Amino acid sequence: MNSQPSSHNEQSLESISEYAQRTSSHAAAAADSVTDTFVHRILGVPGALIGSVQVPDPRPLSQRLSIWHYWWQAHLLDCVIDAGQRHLREGDITAAQEELHRARALLRGINVRNYGRFANDYFDDMAWLTLAVGRMNSFCIELTGANDVAAQDAGAALFEQLAKGISPVGGMSWRKSKRDFVNAAATAPTALAYVRAGDPKTAAALMDWMNETLWDAERSLYIDGVNVRGDEYEYERGEFTYNQGTALGALLSLAASGVPCEVDPAERAERLIVGIVKHMTEEVEFLSGARRRILISHGDGDGGLFTGILVRYLGMAASSPLLSDEARALASTLVYSTARALWEGRREFDPDLPMNEYGIDPNEIRGKALVQFSPRFTEPMSKVVKPG
Repeated sequence: MNSQPSSHNEQSLESISEYAQRTSSHAAAAADSVTDTFVHRILGVPGALIGSVQVPDPRPLSQRLSIWHYWWQAHLLDCVIDAGQRHLREGDITAAQEELHRARALLRGINVRNYGRFANDYFDDMAWLTLAVGRMNSFCIELTGANDVAAQDAGAALFEQLAKGISPVGGMSWRKSKRDFVNAAATAPTALAYVRAGDPKTAAALMDWMNETLWDAERSLYIDGVNVRGDEYEYERGEFTYNQGTALGALLSLAASGVPCEVDPAERAERLIVGIVKHMTEEVEFLSGARRRILISHGDGDGGLFTGILVRYLGMAASSPLLSDEARALASTLVYSTARALWEGRREFDPDLPMNEYGIDPNEIRGKALVQFSPRFTEPMSKVVKPG
């Protein structure tokens, strides 16, 4: 056997390396664009950051304070941790430490904006933040060798709240003021949070309820939830990308834990990926002329987060040794194709360009470019929102 790599293999390895560098630079550009555009100090409090809902924001301060997007901030924190982990993988310890500092400031900002506590009316909101602070603590351990006290304190407070949301029927109630609506949006991320926290039995019980009650076997997807009417269920049959994402993450984590479940979680995860491919994708034409299937998008507002959540857990599936090669390939292809569509449809702009001056070209780049991505993945940003 020839121990020397062939020139073909060398070229393949070089291409993979170049591709990894390119996608890393794309991720860095996206992350920088989010933090530079949206993240700012909250109410002048030192060391406390928050993400703006929109930029520019023409709403009066009273309206901005009365409308609170708690779960958006939880996902922003998750993405800050993503950036930190990417820097750590690449050996840039200084940049990784900066992201950990940003994460701590954002967690403090969430607490300030939420009136000095982490409790919220919505159990799904709290589940999202529980997942984010758990990852924050793990990242801190990996980077510094020690736990993050703020993340641990937040996690303890949040788990205390989540324990109150488990419904007598078996899943998680959506919110405190509507305990009779038990849904996937709260149940799946809570199950994932429990298994990550070392309590797979509680996670398995939650997912057993989802598999029995919310699984649509014909479409291989999870429906949204049920309204509990005494001994009967009134079904809400909407199927949303983000629910499939957290269910996929919970199934994979349960499969890795080895805890007994009523349904084989790895097998169910593979069926779920097939359902996602069949029912939650659309075709796009890339600049090269190639046509591929990518994940569907849901516009802006809350919907702007939906597909991103699914992508996070498809990425987890793509590298899971518990799944078949075919399932991993399906997940990987969806992630890369959707990312490519977003990147090709981007618009880059210079935030410091004097737009009020006569004759300024809004597409001109003089300094650092920031990136905007289309809320409709099959259409470029230049079509969806005009420059300027």
